Amino acid sequence: MYKLKQRIKRIFTIIIFLIILGFSILSIYYYYNIYDELITVRTHKKSKYIFKDSKDYSSLNNKDNGNIENNEINYDNEINYGNESIKGNESIKGNENNYDNENIDNENIDNENIDNENIDNENIDNENIDNENIDNENIDNENIDNENNINNEKQYKKSLTEESSFLIGQNFTNLDAERVNLNIIHQALYPWLYNFRFQSIADLVKSSHGRGIVICVGNSYFKLVRSTIDTFRNVLHTDLPIEIFYIGDEDLSEDNRKILKEYKDVYIEDITTYFDNEKVNIGGWAVKPFAILASRFEEVILIDADVIYLHEPALLFDDPGYKQTGTLFFQDRTISPGPHPGSKWLKSWMIDPLPETRNLRFWKEETIHEMESSTVVIHKIRNILGLLTVCKLNEKVMRNDVVYKYVYGDKETFWMGFDMAREHYHVNPIPCSYIGNREKDDEGKKFCGHIGHSLSNGKFMFWNGHLIKDKNKSSFNDERSLIHFDSYYIDDNIGEWNSDLTCLKMDKKPVKLIPLSEDESNTLNTILSREKKYHFIISNN
Repeated sequence: MYKLKQRIKRIFTIIIFLIILGFSILSIYYYYNIYDELITVRTHKKSKYIFKDSKDYSSLNNKDNGNIENNEINYDNEINYGNESIKGNESIKGNENNYDNENIDNENIDNENIDNENIDNENIDNENIDNENIDNENIDNENIDNENNINNEKQYKKSLTEESSFLIGQNFTNLDAERVNLNIIHQALYPWLYNFRFQSIADLVKSSHGRGIVICVGNSYFKLVRSTIDTFRNVLHTDLPIEIFYIGDEDLSEDNRKILKEYKDVYIEDITTYFDNEKVNIGGWAVKPFAILASRFEEVILIDADVIYLHEPALLFDDPGYKQTGTLFFQDRTISPGPHPGSKWLKSWMIDPLPETRNLRFWKEETIHEMESSTVVIHKIRNILGLLTVCKLNEKVMRNDVVYKYVYGDKETFWMGFDMAREHYHVNPIPCSYIGNREKDDEGKKFCGHIGHSLSNGKFMFWNGHLIKDKNKSSFNDERSLIHFDSYYIDDNIGEWNSDLTCLKMDKKPVKLIPLSEDESNTLNTILSREKKYHFIISNN
């Protein structure tokens, strides 16, 4: 009888999920068709320019040199030597005359060299001027391109706010059947979205401006986030504003909020004041996509509280994939290849994935984990459909009864949500890195540390795990708790990990370690020095 009840409960859960999923797909299908022609900045392609005023430098080089070659000098003319008048061919004082002729020849050669030098300098000057003109033309074209993008984005926002206005109305008199259905489905899917901070999609669009960093944190990770913010402000000197989200008054104490506010351009917000939390019940990892949606920024770098950066985080916005799609996701380690419950579940309902989804290791069953979400970069207005779907997958009922049973936390819901919304996304092509240092114990040689990430420009950007060897310890007593990383390993899918995935074994399989650059090492040493001086994390004992 008990087994029968469990089976009925499981079937009921699956039916509920399929109904919700059906509503999601239908809603997003409507969204996509309505907005498809309006989203002019979706591809965000860089224009190509042909410089019409290109110069032919060969004509410059030949013209003046030709004049020099044709300029003949008559040495037979009478010349003065002292007080005597002597003809060039006269034999009297021939040696002296020859000597003078040699001087004249040398003088002429020197003059010719000087003239050549002047011409070369003139050519260089002309070439510099031309290069300057080309540079100025490039700048002008880039300015035009940026201006066009800004105008396109303004038009997109205007269209988005106007075309979405019917979604929140209760009067269906002037709506066609398609929009009536979309209105009903939208409010059924996102009942938590309105009547708190936002009354419409237009309110959400108007509240978002510029670029910034978003971090979700409670009291348990307060020390780590304080150190992270200190690194941003006093080591990397980034001027990106930072927005901190917490979940209710008990999550982050008022005293801790005041300490974080002491840093420049740091804003503290309670996420429960943005949405109907009784309906969505935000908690744990699930807060992250909602924080992106609620943030005051249009372009968001979402980071975990325990992330350490070695370079200016704004560099992430320069990534070509981000510029094209408005997204930048990062890979997790490749582990546990083969079919797994998550891949079977996904393929049972995702029947027509996007090309980038088909290329994922998760889809091809090469790993049990695809994405590592300690940093997620999203242009939320360009990708509002994808972001709303990610949030849907992280509602309490959805995450606890369905999604989190098949994937580990929030991280896979980002690309899944974007695929459901038919919004293209970009995953950093550089595999996950592992930053650490060599160790040796009874098990042999190993490389221990934390998961990190590099960009295609060769920079090692950040890692997840902060400055502590084991962040899960309740307290960090002294400097022995701090890391001392010097190199990193880019996941090549051949490394062998220990049982708790904290160390890479080095005895049996070769491991190629890449040393941190001098600048990266200096930055890390500065961060560690500030920790030893101010004790953001470790105790003062």
